[in-house]
Amino acid sequence: MSKAKPNLTLNTDPKKFVSQYWLKSELLIFCRKVGLSTAGGKIDLTKRIENFLLTGEINLTKVSSKANKSKMPDHFSKDTIITEGFRCSQSLRAFFEKEIGDSFHFNEIMREFISKKRGLTLGDAIQAYQKSISNHSPRKIAPQFEYNQHIRDFFKENPRASLKEAILAWKKNKALRRR
Repeated sequence: MSKAKPNLTLNTDPKKFVSQYWLKSELLIFCRKVGLSTAGGKIDLTKRIENFLLTGEINLTKVSSKANKSKMPDHFSKDTIITEGFRCSQSLRAFFEKEIGDSFHFNEIMREFISKKRGLTLGDAIQAYQKSISNHSPRKIAPQFEYNQHIRDFFKENPRASLKEAILAWKKNKALRRR
């Protein structure tokens, strides 16, 4: 029988904290409780909490990701230039679905393109997306999506397995890491 994950408290050992699997929602609750910034993804939150548990310091300097961002336009075209403040929104998704088709989704290539390719156009983004889906080689999944990486790796090693078996293996792996 596996041990239950301990609660995340002010007294949590930093080493035990990083050895556990935490949901982003759990990390956010703790950050709010102790006054840490809630900005960023799971990796950012984990590092921030680990530093807090090690040092007790709360860095009150918040980097506002919205303060310097410009507003996205109301209408898009292939000639629309990507500027600071562009994000993968529902209106941008609707534009890409109209241009590319219903199978469009914000994959890693597209998310990175929209967030980092200032000065290029949405037409350039469409070309990058189409190139990325024609490659057919799976890209590395970012560390904060470790469940997704586990599922991909499990099916690579066990091509005839079911999703239920992959999920059971994930739960077993998680339980082993919590000990």
